[in-house]
Amino acid sequence: MILPESEPGVRRLCVAVCGRRGLLASACLAGGYDRFYVFPAPGGDGEVGIAPPGIDEAGFAAGLITTLRTAIAADPAAAPTRLALHVGIVRVRDDRFVGSAVDRVLDLVRGEAPPGPGRLGACAVLAAVTESLFGDLLGEGWSSVGWHPMPAAGVWCKEHTPLRPDAASAD
Repeated sequence: MILPESEPGVRRLCVAVCGRRGLLASACLAGGYDRFYVFPAPGGDGEVGIAPPGIDEAGFAAGLITTLRTAIAADPAAAPTRLALHVGIVRVRDDRFVGSAVDRVLDLVRGEAPPGPGRLGACAVLAAVTESLFGDLLGEGWSSVGWHPMPAAGVWCKEHTPLRPDAASAD
């Protein structure tokens, strides 16, 4: 089998946040994920993050959601924040990260809000996790309570309420 010549791709956890610039970078630092590479989303609104190899994906995802909820509780005037998580192929091209995984998380945070209970307001995080990653997270002890499947999009979504700093929970 002959493979096409291109940049080598590696499987990485990718995250995108839309709604507040600087939020993902701040959350990564607050959560102790200083090796997480964060850059502005192409086209403006939001940020994209690429995990270093060997990261605890379930721990990171839960910690990130908790950190985002706490940050939003501290700023009730903030716009709704959309979060997407996916594991897929990432490449480095022209000193930047590209690939299907980056495209997927950007599509998820920029798309229409998925149907759900309809509580998304100015102080909420709408999280979307792709099906394959969600299955892995359930295997690592995550609860499926409150998560809603969207089979056509291949994701699970949950609306998270703001979280006071003294009530740590990834719910």
